[in-house]
Amino acid sequence: MKPFRAISIQMEWKPEYYLSEETFMNKLESVMNRAERLLSRDLPNLVVFPEDLGTLLVIAAYDVVPGEFQTFASAASGSSNAT
Repeated sequence: MKPFRAISIQMEWKPEYYLSEETFMNKLESVMNRAERLLSRDLPNLVVFPEDLGTLLVIAAYDVVPGEFQTFASAASGSSNAT
């Protein structure tokens, strides 16, 4: 196996990161910009994100307002938990 640099990313999840594909991509770009200083100039780089990072993009197709829903299931179904 050839040597390489592996960088593991852990990031905080906030509902506003998943408002749209654009906001999600902007957040990932921000994270990658901060990780750039860790990249090797001499070796191939592998940047690893959590496997379920994009899961909440399912709700990006809907007009969901952060805080409107208390559970992922209610956001996915569009049933507000507001009282």
